[in-house]
Amino acid sequence: MRDFGHIISSINNPNNPSLILIVGDFNARLSSWKADDPDTFEGIEIGNLTSSYDLVQIISDSTHILPNSSSCIDLIFIIDCIDLI
Repeated sequence: MRDFGHIISSINNPNNPSLILIVGDFNARLSSWKADDPDTFEGIEIGNLTSSYDLVQIISDSTHILPNSSSCIDLIFIIDCIDLI
């Protein structure tokens, strides 16, 4: 999480607004990303970190589908810094 925070901090520069896009298979769940996913420790930590940088997770459908379950673990976080100009 510390390394992930350093990466976000290094690219989130209010003096140089741009579009930030972070994608990946996070293997973390948060009910605010997909309503029927249970919150996991990792999801809460990632959610807190990304929201502190005004990043928004935009996927709300299942991305990991198994025969008896599904979850949203492939995530896309964005910030549109154009609103900050």
